[in-house]
Amino acid sequence: MIRTRTGLLLGTLCAALSIGCGSDDDEDASAPNAIHIGALTDETGPSASPLYRNAVSLASKQMNQALANAGSKVRFAISFADSQSNGPHSQESATDLINTNKVVGLVTDISGDTVSVNTLNYQEEPLADYKVPITCYLCSAASINNPEAKDADPARQAALRDEDNWLFRTFFNAKYEAAVQTQILLGTDGGDRNGDGLVKVGVYAIDDPYGQSSAAAVKAAVSELVTGESAVEVVFFNPMEDLNSYDFGEDLGILTDASNADTGAANEGEPDAIFLALLSGSSSGAVKAYREGDYQPPLFATTAFRRNAILSSLGSLAEGVQGNSPPLVSDDASGKAFQSAFEENGDQAEMGCSGAYDSTVALMLASIAASVDLEDPSEVTAEAVREAMARISDPEGEPVSATVEDFQRAYEVLTTGGTVRYDGASGATNYNESGDATPVLVHWEVEQKKFIETDVYDCSSDELCAITP
Repeated sequence: MIRTRTGLLLGTLCAALSIGCGSDDDEDASAPNAIHIGALTDETGPSASPLYRNAVSLASKQMNQALANAGSKVRFAISFADSQSNGPHSQESATDLINTNKVVGLVTDISGDTVSVNTLNYQEEPLADYKVPITCYLCSAASINNPEAKDADPARQAALRDEDNWLFRTFFNAKYEAAVQTQILLGTDGGDRNGDGLVKVGVYAIDDPYGQSSAAAVKAAVSELVTGESAVEVVFFNPMEDLNSYDFGEDLGILTDASNADTGAANEGEPDAIFLALLSGSSSGAVKAYREGDYQPPLFATTAFRRNAILSSLGSLAEGVQGNSPPLVSDDASGKAFQSAFEENGDQAEMGCSGAYDSTVALMLASIAASVDLEDPSEVTAEAVREAMARISDPEGEPVSATVEDFQRAYEVLTTGGTVRYDGASGATNYNESGDATPVLVHWEVEQKKFIETDVYDCSSDELCAITP
């Protein structure tokens, strides 16, 4: 069994090693009656970043400060585990967090990890001692929370459909990302950049739930939004390949020639754009190979590309890559407050940090609401926390932003029977009945080694995600 460690122990270890683990060093987290939340963040895998754990720790520290200010005996402790961006590993780690650390909720990262962890809630012979609510912050797969999702494994299919509402997505649905990506493409020459009368998109996607759903969403968006002739070709990348030795150029050569393996057309025409739906490591490898091959179609990338480490790795090779994602932080007081607090210690927030923070806050607020009548708050059950999620994202509830002062006010409202509307730092906490959120998406482009946000697209009332004036 994979061992996990509480945030307090991680803080001690990281301090001793003088490395920036960003663990929870809040003394209140060691309280004997603390409510335990589990967090899976990638520390050593292809999407590794210490910043996500920093964001989770900040949420816990601020919430505990708010509770102390309110005179409450409730406290929170975070138990971390390295997801490695690996589904089976994440499921094993989550099982240990539940069975050993007795967490009442889990924060997860990417789609593959999230689905594997949620499968624990639907197994006929469960590995976990009990079911837990899950909030995820990098989980855009369109198959998640989809009542028509299919999988050969009955438990995994049930986890995707999530009819029992254990999963809450503090992120966006990839079908919206594909719609915005297509809207951006159509904004230049109606999408037919090479003028051959055909709008053709090549999709290079990782072969996992995220990549598969992204590719399917691009096909659907192109079919619906392009008024003339269109075509999509997809090449999948096996996530088990060695990133250091894999020949990305061979795959890109297939995508950029005039044929189409999907349709069987031998001379269909070259693509007008290449869409990347890859994780961080494979994205870097693909872009390097693309530049070395001097391919001409413009490169578009998904949210997974928007990582500080990718810009550091690629340098000038990333210039001109464009795509869309949720904004770095929401364009309001909540987003600004989070960014200011997060960057106080010299960290620079990146995509996903605000979502990791909000995912943690959501579970903590729900835990407060669920433990109101308990003499010992740590005895709150995971099922009660799940049921209380509706009380922290009530459209008619008391507005709460991402500050210590507002967390204290949220505690006072929730403990007197009220509801709150947590307007988080990511803009993705407006959970609907299915557990999904619909944040705005922004068009970004890499300029001078920075992600520059430009146009805003609203998908909340329009699934084709029209640009916001």
